Parts: sequence; C-alpha cells; structure tokens
Amino acid sequence: MSSSLAYKPVGLLMCQANPFLKSFTSKVVSCLPCESEKDLFEVVLEDTILFPEGGGQPYDLGLIDNQPVSKVLRKGLTPIHYLGSPIQVGKSVDISLDFKRRFDYMQQHSGQHLISAILENEYKLDTVSWELGKLTSFIELQPVEGIKLTDEIVKQVEQKCNDAIINCTPVSVVTSDMSEIERPESLPDDYDGGVIRHIVIDGIDNNPCCGTHVTNLSYLQSIKLCQPETGRKGTIRLPFLVGLRVLEYLDKSLKVEKQLNNLLSTSQDDFSEAVDRLIKQRKEANKVSKNLFQEISEYVAKSMFTELSTTSKNIVTLHREDAPLDFIFSIFKTVLPLLEKLPTQNNNSEPKAVVVSAGPIKTGGPIIVFGTPDLVSKISSHLLKDIPELKGGGKGSKWQGKSSSWSKLSKSISSLPQ
Repeated sequence: MSSSLAYKPVGLLMCQANPFLKSFTSKVVSCLPCESEKDLFEVVLEDTILFPEGGGQPYDLGLIDNQPVSKVLRKGLTPIHYLGSPIQVGKSVDISLDFKRRFDYMQQHSGQHLISAILENEYKLDTVSWELGKLTSFIELQPVEGIKLTDEIVKQVEQKCNDAIINCTPVSVVTSDMSEIERPESLPDDYDGGVIRHIVIDGIDNNPCCGTHVTNLSYLQSIKLCQPETGRKGTIRLPFLVGLRVLEYLDKSLKVEKQLNNLLSTSQDDFSEAVDRLIKQRKEANKVSKNLFQEISEYVAKSMFTELSTTSKNIVTLHREDAPLDFIFSIFKTVLPLLEKLPTQNNNSEPKAVVVSAGPIKTGGPIIVFGTPDLVSKISSHLLKDIPELKGGGKGSKWQGKSSSWSKLSKSISSLPQ
C-alpha cells in the first residue's frame, strides 16, 4: 500500500530538528510487506520522531498507534519503520518515543563528538571510528608518531570535556544543501541528495553528522574516560562513559567493592595486595596438590598393575571426581609399559586393560583406556555407545576421550566386555 503523500527525508526529520520531542502525530505514506522478514511491515510516515540507525547511533524504539516499532532503518533518504501489523495508508497516527533510550544515545553521541574534537584539536589524534556499546562506548584513534596517549593526557582531555560541560557550551545544527558543499568523506554511499547536517559545539567543533544530539553540553552531566587499549591495526581504543552511564558504572563498581570488601576482609585501598597474596597462596597450593596427586597416582598405578597381574581380572577401572588430567596420564605412563611386558613375563597372552576417568558426575571430564589393543577397542566402543556425551578417539593400545557428563559412566563400567 502506498500513496502520493510526500515524506520528510533523512536530514530534515522531526527527530533531528527537535530531538527532545517525545510524542508526535504524522500520516502514513506507505505500508508494504517486508521482503527479508515476512512477519514485519515497512511503514513510511510523512515525518517521524523515531531516528533511523546511522552515524554510529542505533535506531530509536517507540510506538506507532500503540504498536511497538521493532526497528527504524534508513534506505537512501527514506526512514523505514518496521511493525508487526500493517497500517492504512493516509491514516493519522500517534507516535511515542522511548525517550530514556534516546536521551542515553544523545548523551553518548554528543559526548563522542566532544571527546574526539578535543583529542584532534589539542593532540592531533584523529577519530577513525566509534562504537556505542551497551555500557561503555569506544573511540578508535589513529596513532601519531611521537604522540602517546598517556594517563596524563587522558586526564587532561577528561578535564577539558567536563569544563565544557560545566560552562554550558551550546550545541547547534547547521544544514546545507548537498549541491552547495563538498561531499563529506564520512557520508554513506547511498546518501544521495538532501541536506548535510553539521553539529556545531560552540568554539570547539563543527562536524557533519545525521544523529540526534543534545542542544547544550550541560545535558551530558559528566564524562569519564577509561584506560586506553590497543585497537585494530595498531589503532588506539579509548573507552568512555557519558552522563547517566557514569552513575550506572559507579553504582556497579560500588556493589563490586562491597562484595570484595566482604570476601577479602579488607578496604578498597588494599584490594590489590590482598588479591596478589591469594594468587601466590593458590600457586603454592596448586604445587602441593600436584605433588600429592603425583605420589597418589604412582601408588594407584602399582596397585592397579598388581591387581591385573596377580588376579584373574582382565579389566581394572578407577574414577576420581577430584583428579586432574595429569593424574590419569601419570597412571597411563606408569602402567602401560608394565602391561606390555606382562605376557612375556608370565607366558600369558590374556588381554588386559585399564580404564581411568576423572571429573564430577554432572560436568564430566577426561577418560583414558589402555592395554591390549583388541580389548581397548571393545571397551571404547562400549563406552561410546552407553554415554552419548562422550567423544574421543585413538588406536592400538590407547584410547582417550572427554565427556560433558558422567551420569551413565558407572552403569557402563559395570557391564564392560571382558
């Protein structure tokens, strides 16, 4: 369904002209089934307060006549609203905006413009891209020879940003006809005709952008820059938080601090020292545990071999929930050479095998089967048939595998082929 009604192109939308408008009335220009998603309809309105994804800023969410809008995308200069049910062309509809989401995006987007401008103006570090994350956002910077983004520079940039916020610096929009100016490099290839919007931060920045922005930097509340990281292809990745996200991050940090305070029985100032001490203690405990398991494995290995060599048993098994992988391999390395010599020593070619497994019943773990090749093959096939979670492989005198559960191990072991 479509009509001859005209619609405002991207660049002149109400969401861009008045980003603080929370409700609006418009008319349906067209409504067509979505080809890529059969359960959705593509709706075009005369004008809209719902921003279509672009400029690194995600799309808005909201309602059209109380019907949820799942997404808003741009096709050329046309804003497309995606709805679950069709709407009659020509109908006047009420649009309501999820303003909490919009205001958060405006804070992050305008904050990114401010941070990027100060980094470029003061330190010659150009922004090559940015990402609006769920909590922390990122600016990707092109490194410059001889300029390092030190902790001191990060502090300076953060202070300059917050000074601009405290000074209530105005933010305005200047639009130009596409035919009157040079096409910006950042403009998408399918953005043809229409107008170019420049976001002007008074005395600081003038940059082309289609996104929604605050009208004054005071709306940003505060900016927090985080520790720089190494980005793609040698770029610098600078995480940042703006406005309400600073408070959200602080709230989470305070909760973590409280939890660590209780767990470590110390104050925040001593967290690093307490954790370092725990790491050293764990390393020492792991070393002791490894040595003890080594001693135990040697004892167990001798006991298993004795049982195989002095009794009529063909198969000996062992499962330990607390044993590491090294434990079962130590038994394997000790017992297999002895088993291989057994027929020669006793003039007995009777098949023998050992099955050693480890790990909790619920989460499983490693397993190794070794001994006479034919018997090893029979045992491994039997285990694979009985235990669906078990995967593994091998040949000759050794087969090893791993399972995500040992719930069926005991029953399978009790019916092993001799």
